[in-house]
Amino acid sequence: MLKQVAFLFVALFINHTFTAFMRNKYVVEVEKVEPCPNNAQIGYPIRNLKLLRYNRTHKTLSYDFTYAEDLDENVGGSVVVERWGGGGWITIPFMGFQPNMCHRALQYFKSLWVNFHKIVGVRHPDRCPVPAGNYTVKNYVVDATEISVPFWSGRFRFTTTFQLVDTKRMKHKYTVDMEAGYLCPDNDQLEVPIRLFRVDRINRTHRAMSIDYTYAHPLDETAEATILIERWGDGGWLNMPSLPWQQDPCNYGMMTGKEAMIRMGKAMGLKHPDRCPIPAGNYSIKNYPLNLNYEIPFWSGRFRSTLVLRRIATKKKFFCAMSILNVVENVLKMSTSPMKEGLDGLQDYWVIQNDCGQMKHTYVINVERVLACPDNEQLDFPLRNLKLVKVNRTHTSLSYEITYTYPLDEKVSGGLSVDRWGDGGWISIPFMPMRENICEYFLTYFKEIWVQVMRSMEVKDPESCPIPKGSCPIPKGHYVIKNQALDFSQISIPFWSGRVRLTLFAQRKNSKTRTLCMSYILNVVEKV
Repeated sequence: MLKQVAFLFVALFINHTFTAFMRNKYVVEVEKVEPCPNNAQIGYPIRNLKLLRYNRTHKTLSYDFTYAEDLDENVGGSVVVERWGGGGWITIPFMGFQPNMCHRALQYFKSLWVNFHKIVGVRHPDRCPVPAGNYTVKNYVVDATEISVPFWSGRFRFTTTFQLVDTKRMKHKYTVDMEAGYLCPDNDQLEVPIRLFRVDRINRTHRAMSIDYTYAHPLDETAEATILIERWGDGGWLNMPSLPWQQDPCNYGMMTGKEAMIRMGKAMGLKHPDRCPIPAGNYSIKNYPLNLNYEIPFWSGRFRSTLVLRRIATKKKFFCAMSILNVVENVLKMSTSPMKEGLDGLQDYWVIQNDCGQMKHTYVINVERVLACPDNEQLDFPLRNLKLVKVNRTHTSLSYEITYTYPLDEKVSGGLSVDRWGDGGWISIPFMPMRENICEYFLTYFKEIWVQVMRSMEVKDPESCPIPKGSCPIPKGHYVIKNQALDFSQISIPFWSGRVRLTLFAQRKNSKTRTLCMSYILNVVEKV
């Protein structure tokens, strides 16, 4: 049985965890705080939980809880966010399982973490580990006044789960290769143009950054900063949710990453690197080391990060630098079988996601269009004569021709990308990164659909080998897919409502050139 401590920080996370961002103002009312449905089965359940109304904008929270083990590197955690819609809770991608939750919380949510553990009587709330023991929250004031976060209006449920890391089979780490550093196209129009921005390779895990620039005025409360994140896809850069404008970037940096700010200040030659504001002057940073290994929730792929500083009063930029990042996920697995590793990880995901008894979701999916990708003619396996026919209200059939110039075997990797329509464009959603031996992978995890595809194939080239139904690899040859039934009338998996683009892609192993690519445009409606 999983050893875990699970409880809701609804009021705390709504009120504090997003203070790293600032866009629109919202009034947040904490409706209720409650333990998870399986609270009684937890070794040390939450006890005596009460949420009382104090006045129009404040409530008080009280409860007793126990940390059965020290909150150290052996305890991880996750935060699940759900939005109420269609008569039930709809999961929104947020923060997956993170090892060493205490360290992670101090790194990203220090104020919240320290204040909470100070209230419950932890002797050193700003240190890890947090000792095991019985703790009491007594009349904790929940402030529901205006907050400034990039969020949505509506009703939300936040669920926090703590779990021993050794019950997880997968840990996620990322190697972030800083490919290059660039000056923004409008560098010459800046208050004082940046003179140099360069990234050099030190070794496999580190890069060195050099930059020469000038602050004509102090970096103080009259300035604001943002970090724009874009992901490479469909032959161009796609905007992603980014860090909105933050007033007083020096103090903001001290709050969210003081150690990094001090280290950078020393590299800049500041007399007092631990103080704000940063004085006006000429600054030169030479060969500043950058670590490429991270353990944070992110996505694999190629990204462009742009740091911009500007004056609040005039909205005039005075600093702008871009860097290209290649992010690769490294998954450390405990099993020896590649297929079993993936399956175990998937099972662990469902255990974590369903620890608190989430509702099972059923979706009606209408296939709007099926398209070849824009680079279809340059692919090794191009699609021909693609046609989608509507059979009835819930069924469509797909026909096309494809030529495999080499077998679809262990040398061909592939994956699925998901984009959701919003803000007038497609917004990427983390889904399934590149997997080795895509034929075996789909046969293992999407067997019914994959076998259906293979059974729809007819050999057009008489020299091609017949396809063993329901097996891999698929021999090379020219194939005709006739009237493949696309029945997504009811599926029961965690997904997103709305207009979604699902893209299947494949590439030759150890190559960055795509061999196959096709997209499905879906209209998804949830039924609870």
